[in-house]
Amino acid sequence: MSRHDTPLFLACQLQRHTKSLARIFLAGILTVDISPREGSGQLSREKLARWLARRREQAELTQQQLADRVGCEKANISKIETARSTPPLDTLALICKHVGAPLTEPLTEMGYLKPHPQPEPHVLRLIHYYQGLPPIEQKLAEELVKTLWRQRGSKEESERPRKKKHA
Repeated sequence: MSRHDTPLFLACQLQRHTKSLARIFLAGILTVDISPREGSGQLSREKLARWLARRREQAELTQQQLADRVGCEKANISKIETARSTPPLDTLALICKHVGAPLTEPLTEMGYLKPHPQPEPHVLRLIHYYQGLPPIEQKLAEELVKTLWRQRGSKEESERPRKKKHA
């Protein structure tokens, strides 16, 4: 199973699109082990440590304030920020919530997920328009795009030069 077929990867992809469904899906897999893998352990911890310190400071929280919000000891936050430990996924999810970051961010930082390019502005506008439509119009928009895509594909196919058969 590749890393892109794991429930964690799929949940994080789902989180990008539908946060409420992702929360439900993530709730079922919070026991996934994100401790550093063999051969990359210290590097992953150091990346997570830098990420957490940066995000905590951006959120203007002390280690104690973050620990209180997450429901753990200050020493736990300190150990993560000094690369001496990796939190369980449920704790990492709470940390993300309180520093204002999506769960995918530290997982990408640690190398568990590939970063995704930001869609171009015109694509984001289309998504925004689509999300504002009522469900019936969303279905119509989907059918229109599918039809246009099929027409484009068949047009390209007919314009492609064909190889002559040698008899």
